[in-house]
Amino acid sequence: MINPPYVKIENGKIYSTAIDGTYAKIYPDSYGIVNIVLQFKQYLNGVLMGIDNVTFAACKICNVSDDKPKFVIERLSQY
Repeated sequence: MINPPYVKIENGKIYSTAIDGTYAKIYPDSYGIVNIVLQFKQYLNGVLMGIDNVTFAACKICNVSDDKPKFVIERLSQY
């Protein structure tokens, strides 16, 4: 991923990151399971102090085309 949407704190530094299960490369006539994760950031006086990742839902995404991407999304669960 070029610009992952999540962050992590490691050794006091903040890094952009991807969370396993939140992305999938889906080929034509195949599917993938993707989690939708919300990331809550905790700040104290403008400084990022902590991060909580909460899985909101899991979806099955099917690529139903062989030439241009066309997807069918089915929610498997919601937390």
